[in-house]
Amino acid sequence: MSALSGPGNFVAGVAIGGLFGAILAGLRRGFVAVQTSDGLERRQRPTPDDTLWARLADVEYDPRYDRVLTVGLFGIAVVAFGAIPFVDPQNDSLTIRLVIVGFFGLVSGLVSLGASDATDR
Repeated sequence: MSALSGPGNFVAGVAIGGLFGAILAGLRRGFVAVQTSDGLERRQRPTPDDTLWARLADVEYDPRYDRVLTVGLFGIAVVAFGAIPFVDPQNDSLTIRLVIVGFFGLVSGLVSLGASDATDR
């Protein structure tokens, strides 16, 4: 990442590359190698049921909050995409940031909508 970011953004490239490596290392920790008669097999590490994330997943809340979250995220996407024509065309970094925020709002809103639909059934 640091090689692709150019000399001006070396620190940002190193940080992004480090974060990507940390994500991959975290995902790798979720698996364990097990010796079987066919050789080594990779299996998912069993997770305990008494973790913070397991307790948070069991929290009950009003389903209408999903709709409010979806509308809010779609609103963020519309504002971000709507602001792009009014940004200085020479300021590429701001335009890219607006596109990233717009896509984040759009995708997160769709995921929130899908998750609320799945729980309604």
